[in-house]
Amino acid sequence: MRNTILRLFLTTALLVSGLLLAFPLPAKADGGPIVGPLLWAQLKEGQQIAVVNLKDSNSAEVDLFVSMLDNTGESHEVVFFVPLGVDVADFRVVEKNSVDFDEDNTEGLDLILSKNARRQHETIESLFAGTLLVNGAWLLPFWMPVLLSGCAAPMHYTTF
Repeated sequence: MRNTILRLFLTTALLVSGLLLAFPLPAKADGGPIVGPLLWAQLKEGQQIAVVNLKDSNSAEVDLFVSMLDNTGESHEVVFFVPLGVDVADFRVVEKNSVDFDEDNTEGLDLILSKNARRQHETIESLFAGTLLVNGAWLLPFWMPVLLSGCAAPMHYTTF
């Protein structure tokens, strides 16, 4: 009886393991370096920027920039893994510095976000002017915090 249960358990475990290894499954993980524990303690992530362009409902183009800082003062070759998922096509790696990546991928997005922030600020200013014209100056104390924050605060960008 005991041998039968053990055989059934081992057979089931072998069958499940074989099925999991035979079919690819999507990965839900972040990328990272594959290094020894001594070097791992000395590595620090500098920047990580991803720009995703949706092509259609089934595909996207992803540009990823990752910089690693090595605090040992020596040069090391670091293997970095990125889980790509299922049905990856046209994968290639190009080594670039952050300035070149920014020029190629993010400057246009920064311009769009800055125009949007400027438009929002102009909308608040136009609401203030319209309120003064319609209701008179008695609402000025309510608008004073908006005026003070609008003059002193830098325009912000939005991160998606």
